Amino acid sequence: MLKSITIKNFAIIESVDVEWTPGLNVLTGETGAGKSILFDALSIVLGAKAGPSNIRVGAQNAVIEAFFIPGKEALDWLDKNELGGDTEELVVTREISEKSSRSRINGVLVNSSLLQELRGLLLTFHAQHEIRTLLTSSSQLALLDSLGDKAHDGLINNYKSKFASYQALLKQAGESLSDEERLKKLEFTRWEIQELEAADLGDPVEDEELKERRAILEGSAQLESAVMSAVGMLTGGNDHESSVIDLLQKSLAELETASSTDSSLSATAELLSASLANAEEAASELRTYRDRIDSDPESLVMVEERQALLASIKRKFGPTLKEAIDRLDSLRRTIETLENADWQAEKLKAELSRLEGELTEQAEKLSASRKKLAESLSRSIMAELKQLGMERARFDIEFTRSAELSGTGLDRLEFLISPNPGQPLLPLSKIASG
Repeated sequence: MLKSITIKNFAIIESVDVEWTPGLNVLTGETGAGKSILFDALSIVLGAKAGPSNIRVGAQNAVIEAFFIPGKEALDWLDKNELGGDTEELVVTREISEKSSRSRINGVLVNSSLLQELRGLLLTFHAQHEIRTLLTSSSQLALLDSLGDKAHDGLINNYKSKFASYQALLKQAGESLSDEERLKKLEFTRWEIQELEAADLGDPVEDEELKERRAILEGSAQLESAVMSAVGMLTGGNDHESSVIDLLQKSLAELETASSTDSSLSATAELLSASLANAEEAASELRTYRDRIDSDPESLVMVEERQALLASIKRKFGPTLKEAIDRLDSLRRTIETLENADWQAEKLKAELSRLEGELTEQAEKLSASRKKLAESLSRSIMAELKQLGMERARFDIEFTRSAELSGTGLDRLEFLISPNPGQPLLPLSKIASG
């Protein structure tokens, strides 16, 4: 609650202290008397923009200081931000100079963003026509709910949570396919599965392996020629009078003879022996490789056809083979879902019915809590009306039950007032003016 405000050298105000008391406080005065300046100062001390133009002419700076009695939310916020959450009074100060503006909460320097956070916990500003929002049923319901305690808030949160689940199920039910649509999708999905299964996909890198295989097949003649040439050089043949292996054997024989005279040549002889063994092994492996070379044109055709098939599969279900393989698994799950659609629909219907029952029960509890709040609010407003000299005015809150569950329950309500004796209770929207 706002307790008081002190303003110095702000706009046309040189110095003023204003105190508020619990209940309704009214500021009156002619146009231009400075009523709005007071509210501008209150807005600025709580974080609104301010600058040199707000300083009274002839003064060096302007100072605004507001005193509040903080509620629980504000105290928790002060404690969280280490700004004196254990105090019974909250002091907010704003000093505006030609070059800067400084703000303090309980004497601690703070930035404007913190002030704006605190503002929402201390005050609510309404311009003249903003109050018209109170004329709608939804706003009146929200206002009534805001007066509830933790137990009432718990009822609201529980209802909202269940209603969100209910809405999600309704959406799911609305997206369910008709029998005709389901059959069409089943047929198309089965056709896709048949195409993927016929492709016999298993290896996600088969396309890369086929690419290498095709390159080998296309170059088989050149490969065979190169391999046989290398074998001929190693082992000898029609075109090679002296082979590598023959020369190594002769060199090794010479060194073995020489090493009997000079043993230091034994190590070199061992190197030649190892080279000879490697050359013989290489020749053997090259012959084996030559025997594996497939130069059959039909093999190349088969590889090309397989590549074309995989390319088509990737275009439809890819763009990679792995994604196509995953798609097959997904399609099989889709088939299972579509084939069990009737059972799923019944299950969904039962779940909706269960949730609707729980929501209705929760809405009834919420409605009962609201009616208690409405009685309390009506008594408080009647007491305020009497203090305003409207002893014979009447105020009531009328509840009507909605036909369908909504995000706020089953309640629609209307604030009713009869400001003059003998007049019927009428909706606030038909009585209140701007």
